[in-house]
Amino acid sequence: MVRSAVGGPILGVIIGLIGSLWLRKIVRDEVLTATITFIACYLGFYIAEFTFIKVSGILTMIGLGLFMSAFGKVNIYPESEHALHTIWAFA
Repeated sequence: MVRSAVGGPILGVIIGLIGSLWLRKIVRDEVLTATITFIACYLGFYIAEFTFIKVSGILTMIGLGLFMSAFGKVNIYPESEHALHTIWAFA
């Protein structure tokens, strides 16, 4: 129980850090930016729930979202941010 509650957010922050570093390398490509954010979400949930780690996928997504909200947003190109917001609002 404690492993799931603590491990989930930690895994989310790790996935968020990797995604944030990946987003830093992208300039002026809205599609790739959106794709990386979707990949980070799906990969984080998959690793949390369906691998040997067995932590909470929901808490992983919360940790990922909080990390990206606080630190990952600055790595997104400003013109791509509006398109990314539109895509996630649609999803």
